[in-house]
Amino acid sequence: MGMIESALVAVFAWLALNFLGRPVLAVREKRLEAIQVADRYSNVSFTSSDELRATAVRSLYDVACALRAYSREASIATRLWCRLMKYDLDLAARCLLGLAEGARGEYSVSQEQRKNTLNALYVSLGAMSHLTRAEIDAVRRVIAEADVKVEGQPD
Repeated sequence: MGMIESALVAVFAWLALNFLGRPVLAVREKRLEAIQVADRYSNVSFTSSDELRATAVRSLYDVACALRAYSREASIATRLWCRLMKYDLDLAARCLLGLAEGARGEYSVSQEQRKNTLNALYVSLGAMSHLTRAEIDAVRRVIAEADVKVEGQPD
């Protein structure tokens, strides 16, 4: 009996690692990368060098696409983890894409808009310990208003 129980425990541990642990770790790593890339490139604008702008746009788009993919995947572990930690990966991806548009330089993005977008990214990824309660509440209000506008649009 000891060998059968050990084999069952090993199979259960393997399943837990591969179907629960790895997807959650992948999301956590991508979350950290998103925060790092956003912090690094949030102030890149049309006045920056072409090389820096190209690097910023590429990095922001890459991380945004990865977050969006995790948001849309069907992994139960990923969905449960994001719900438990209150992550909104789709909103985070939209924030990164917004920062990338500022770095492209085709649109004028004010410093306040960049800060608000960065704060929305922090809130959507649960990385808001450095923000004041007023900043968090303001970001959540803007997010709620934007969600209402999107829901009210015809398909």
